[in-house]
Amino acid sequence: PIIEDTGSPLDGIREYGDIFTSFYFKPSMVWVPAHVVTFTVVPQKLRIAWTATVSVGWLSFVSYFANQGAAGQSELGR
Repeated sequence: PIIEDTGSPLDGIREYGDIFTSFYFKPSMVWVPAHVVTFTVVPQKLRIAWTATVSVGWLSFVSYFANQGAAGQSELGR
């Protein structure tokens, strides 16, 4: 189910606080340096291509590790 009635709103706020650093700061470790490079090194005509390349790399990285966790969980269920 999309909405589970198992906790209070305060529980949701606590859970959000627990994942806040990984959810917001880990992507910043990629995107802040990428944008520094974008606006200091990359020529204006190539900025969109550069940002798209970084985006594909980031999404591949996130997808790979998300699937690693899913693969581990599916093997545990056997």
